[in-house]
Amino acid sequence: MGLKKFPPFYLAIGAIISGLVLAFLFYFKGQDLALVKKSFFQDALTEKEEKDSRVIVLTYHDLINGKPINGSQLNIDDFKAHIDYLYHNNYRTLSLTEFLFYYRQKNFPPRSILLTFDDGYESFYYRAYPILKQYGFKAVIFPVVGYTPELQRRHLWVKHMSFNQIRFMIKESGLIDVGAHTFDLHHKENKKPALYQQKGEAPEDYQARLAKDLRVAKDLLELENGHQVIALSWPFGKTNGLANEVALSLGYRLLFTTRPASVTPETPLDKIPRYLIDNGSLEDLKRILN
Repeated sequence: MGLKKFPPFYLAIGAIISGLVLAFLFYFKGQDLALVKKSFFQDALTEKEEKDSRVIVLTYHDLINGKPINGSQLNIDDFKAHIDYLYHNNYRTLSLTEFLFYYRQKNFPPRSILLTFDDGYESFYYRAYPILKQYGFKAVIFPVVGYTPELQRRHLWVKHMSFNQIRFMIKESGLIDVGAHTFDLHHKENKKPALYQQKGEAPEDYQARLAKDLRVAKDLLELENGHQVIALSWPFGKTNGLANEVALSLGYRLLFTTRPASVTPETPLDKIPRYLIDNGSLEDLKRILN
C-alpha cells in the first residue's frame, strides 16, 4: 500500500504553520515560556488607581542564595517572587527618562514603579539582572563608584560590580540606568555619616569635600558608560540642604532618599522618597504597593 498523498494546498498550510512555530521558539529562546502565557487582558484598575498619579520607588541591595543575616540582604527566590508578582499584576517599570517625562506631564501611568538597587553589589549582575531581563523589567543601579574593583578604596566583604559589567548590561538590554551613590561617602567617620560635616571641619572645607566626591563619581560613571548621569542616591538615605545644593549645582537632577512614601507630581525632585525592601515578605510588598 502506498503512502497517502496530500494535495499541495495542505502541504503549503503545513509548511506555514511549521515556520511560525519555529519562529516562535526562536524568538523566545532562552526565555521562560511561562511568561508568554500571561493574559493579554489587564486587571481592572481600581477607582483609586484611575484617579491617582503616583510612582512607587522600591529599593533593593544585595541578593543572596542563602538566608539573609541583615536588612540589606534578600534571598534570590524571594526577589524573583516579588518580580513575578509585579509582572502578573501588570505593574510597569519606568526608566529615569520615562520617570522625568511623566513627572513633567503630571500624569504617571497607573501601577508605575521604579526599581532601584543601591551600593553596586556584584549579585545584581549575576542574580538580579538575568531575572529582570527575563521579565523585560527596567531598573536603576546606584553603585558606590569608589567600590568598583578598578578603584576599590576600602576593604570590602562583598564583591561589587566592575565598570565592564555595568557597561555590558546597559548595552545588551537597554533596561538598566545608572546613577551615583557617591564616590566614597558611604561610610561613617566617628560614628557619623561621612556625608555630614565632621567635627572641626570648616564649612568651606566641608562644601569642597562634598563637591569633589560627587563630581568625581559623576564624571567617572559618565566616562565609563557614555551616558549622562542625572540621579544620585544618598548613602543611608540621609542628606541635608547644603549637600542637595552641591549636588544640583553639579548637574544631578534626581536626588533619592529612603523616606518611605509614594512619588507624586508634587514631590520635589531633590527629595524623592523610596521604600526600602528589607525582607522577602510578599505581603509586605503588597502593603507598600497598596
